[in-house]
Amino acid sequence: MFARVSLVLLFAGASLASPAMAQQLSYPRHALLAFYPAGAQAGTTVELKITEQNDLEYADALRFSHPGITAKPVLTEVDQFYPEPRPVPNQFQVTVAANVPPGVYEVRATGKYGVSNARRFVVSDLPETQETEPNNEQEKATVAAVPGVMNGLFGADYDYFQFTASKGQRLVLVCTAARIDSRGDPVIAVFDASGKELFRSQDGVGLDPIIDFTAPAAGDYFVLVHELTFASGGGANTSPYRLTIADRPWVDYVDPPIVSRSNPTKVTVYGSNLGGTKTDIMLRGRNLEKVETTITAPSDPKQWKLTPDVAAAPVEAALDYFVYRHGASGGQANPIRLAVSDSELQAEQEPNHDPAKPQELSLPANVIGYFEGSDRDGYSFEAKRLDSFWIEVESQRLGQPTDAAFVVQRLTQNAEGEWIAADVSTFDDQTTPATGVRLPLETNDPATLFVAPTDSRYRILVWDQFGSEGGARYPYRLVFRKPEPGFRAIAIPDMVQEQNQSRTYNVTTRTPTVRRGGGLEVMLAVWRTDGFVGPIEFQASGLPAGVTAEPVLLGPGETLGALLIQASPTAAGWDGEIQLTASAEIDGRKETRSVPALEVLYPAFRNDPPLSRLADSLYIGVEEEITHPALLEARQTEFRMARGGKIEAPFQLKKLDDKFTMNVPVTVLNLPSRVTRTDGSAAASGAEGKVVIDIPDTVLPGSYTLMLRGEVDYGFSRNAEVAEQLKADLERITAVAKEAADAYRAATADRTKADQSLVASRQKVGTAVAQANIKKQAQQTAEQQAKDAQTKADQAQATFAEAAKTVAAAMTEAQAAADDVKAALEQKLAQAKQAEIQAKAVAEAAQKDAEAKAKTAKEAADLAAAAVKEQTTSEEELAAAEKARVDAGDKEKKMQEESLQADRKKTEVNTASQAAVRGAASRNVKTPIYGPLLHLVVENYPGTVSLASDKLKIKAGEKATLQVTVKREFDWKEEVAFTFTPGAGISGWQFNNGKIPASKNEIELEFTIPASQAPGEYEGELLARTRFNNRSLDEKIPVHFTIEAAPESKP
Repeated sequence: MFARVSLVLLFAGASLASPAMAQQLSYPRHALLAFYPAGAQAGTTVELKITEQNDLEYADALRFSHPGITAKPVLTEVDQFYPEPRPVPNQFQVTVAANVPPGVYEVRATGKYGVSNARRFVVSDLPETQETEPNNEQEKATVAAVPGVMNGLFGADYDYFQFTASKGQRLVLVCTAARIDSRGDPVIAVFDASGKELFRSQDGVGLDPIIDFTAPAAGDYFVLVHELTFASGGGANTSPYRLTIADRPWVDYVDPPIVSRSNPTKVTVYGSNLGGTKTDIMLRGRNLEKVETTITAPSDPKQWKLTPDVAAAPVEAALDYFVYRHGASGGQANPIRLAVSDSELQAEQEPNHDPAKPQELSLPANVIGYFEGSDRDGYSFEAKRLDSFWIEVESQRLGQPTDAAFVVQRLTQNAEGEWIAADVSTFDDQTTPATGVRLPLETNDPATLFVAPTDSRYRILVWDQFGSEGGARYPYRLVFRKPEPGFRAIAIPDMVQEQNQSRTYNVTTRTPTVRRGGGLEVMLAVWRTDGFVGPIEFQASGLPAGVTAEPVLLGPGETLGALLIQASPTAAGWDGEIQLTASAEIDGRKETRSVPALEVLYPAFRNDPPLSRLADSLYIGVEEEITHPALLEARQTEFRMARGGKIEAPFQLKKLDDKFTMNVPVTVLNLPSRVTRTDGSAAASGAEGKVVIDIPDTVLPGSYTLMLRGEVDYGFSRNAEVAEQLKADLERITAVAKEAADAYRAATADRTKADQSLVASRQKVGTAVAQANIKKQAQQTAEQQAKDAQTKADQAQATFAEAAKTVAAAMTEAQAAADDVKAALEQKLAQAKQAEIQAKAVAEAAQKDAEAKAKTAKEAADLAAAAVKEQTTSEEELAAAEKARVDAGDKEKKMQEESLQADRKKTEVNTASQAAVRGAASRNVKTPIYGPLLHLVVENYPGTVSLASDKLKIKAGEKATLQVTVKREFDWKEEVAFTFTPGAGISGWQFNNGKIPASKNEIELEFTIPASQAPGEYEGELLARTRFNNRSLDEKIPVHFTIEAAPESKP
């Protein structure tokens, strides 16, 4: 269901400021344009990112067409801004279960406003690699596994991949882009290790290139990939591609590309690595292999379906197809689409271009031929005058790049017996069913309902105007049969017709969505074949509760119509496939066909048709987020009117929103060709309005379905809850920013204090160092002085000791000396003693001084040690201050970054909030207002002309009267004039050409039969001519005559 709002999204500011929001002219429709990577290997998980979208800023889920492929949003980590994990916008983890078969699947994204269109997602059974940028040079190539798949994005650069191959290994390199809905036009090239280019390819399967590569030597090789215009046309860094390198089987084409619906068909498969026979057919510089096999078409019509594996152009809806995969020893080959034929196929027989030797055709003919340059293929048949045949050539619709044409010629022989071919008519492209509408419904294949102008032998000459060379690569089918009236149809959803007299339409990429109280217009385009002009009824099935679609009748000869799918005001959200069918009575039998749908891949560029493809069913969404403000009601929906008349279709407005006060301009759409209208208005007051439909006399009588539609510019607020979410985010993030700013200021203050402490510590260390140096110097001086004093004391002590020795010696000498010298010796002794006393005193004084100096030196040493200790302490304090400064600086820087980050986030969310408020502001959008379908029966005549008898029995030579009665309708009062047109064999009859006067209803018409009229049965025709609404109308009434022989005359 779509009634959900995914607000827990990590906001990406740029996405809200998209042109779609700034210039909203219509309700949002989710459009999934591109994602990367475009596939994954079974049994793996990849991270997928939506790279291009419209109106899909907030995808909340991905839905895959296989239940084994699942996705969940990628979530952010919790941070200071978002306290809970949030989905990263448009990023998902995709898991492919191991049991998912290789193939192409569809994926859609869902969001608030419903479900998106489909894109293709490939599941492979090969290892997959994603390119690693930069890889725009050979030396920086991304290494690729072989076999394997490389995923990349187109940009304005080159992408290189490196792989290893063994000598003689045959590899097929395929770059897939267009076939996976990517808008890129790839170019690939293979180089050897020296940089020499070996092969290059631009186109292969459509725009997707292929290289059939056989390695000349074992070693490393390189693949270059780039977009042809380097993504100048759009899709730069958003459009994906897949490069597959493998030695698996590859099928280029199957001959013939058509198989019998009922019987097995022998075919020849051509390609590479098939394990078959080598041929002389060269393609991409290599000899193709071939394998002969027998193919049986699926018996169940449900299998004649289109699959995502093979893209189909819209014009190919005219044929039945199924997908064939050739199996070989290396595995299954790539899928090939084969057409189905109701009758047995015949082979072209060359030579057949000479008028004298055309290939003879018998009814019915189903011939497979081949285009060979300028060669023309001739086929002959016999015909009587006014014999009719359906002639058609199919080639482009078989997927071929051809432009077939054929000419029908009359063959006659001249006097010499030579066959001469004279052109009767030339036929080229078939007429599109949607003339004037920019849709890819044109085909280069010619067809015609040919009516032979005379009895003769005729030749059909077929050729390709492109001059294609290639034999079995460019086949065609020539269909030649008696007319078998029929039709094929295609549905084109969301083709909204503008409210003007010209058929102007708008189309874009999105899933068709119907809103509560609203409607979804589905254009219906029909190819009518073999002259079929009858009415066709379209029906829808598989609709959910609360959603309806009335059957629609496409009138006689019409090729464009519309189905209207409407949702009630209480319809529940839903999305899924619905089936469309078309039915018609043809030659007394009812023929019913399924109707495929056109899917637009990318919007139209300039005046070109949009790039699109076919889907078997129509995928729609029912959105309950938006309810239309009103709908139209009509008290009359069934109308009858004759050609030339007018009808008035009344309607009135029913409000679904009591606040709705607008008058709604109303028109009627789906009108038959050449029918005009006068639009009306539905008043908000509920007063009745009307549209007037003017039916010209040129309209084919029959039944038609018309559509009432109004349109107003109505106020709409987009993603209002996102603005509220962002407002709450802004308040929370503003608080976080304030806290961060406060923390930053506090950290700055702490850093300032640390700076001051550091300065003080440095000053203290300086002082301590100076003091320590002074104290050390004083210590050194004191120690030197103490040392000098001790030296002096030691010297004085030595002098004292010497003096003491002298005294002792003198005393001894004096004691032993004679008396005569004793006095002299005693004097000498006294002197010695005096010297000793003096030396002692000097020694004692020197010792005392030395001791004092030693004490001073010790005191100086203590002071120096204390100073050193103080220096060490201050240095430790400085280191701590420096660390504290660094820590404070780091914290300040961190707080600054967090504050700046918070400010940036605040600015980002504030900008986003303002954008969201602007985006959520109510603005006028185009809002269609729908009513019930109108059913119109157009009568040929404004009354009934009846004959008293349509079978008259008259004798030759007599008169007869015929009573004619007119039953008038539609307020028709004009006179009726009768003329008679005789049939074959009637001659000389007289008719009174009577008239029924205005406002009268009967007349007797008189026939006079000449006596010469041969008895028998004859046919004639009465023409009743009148005027209605000042337009001339005719009614033709067949009359059967039985003429009896004239009475025999009496003698």
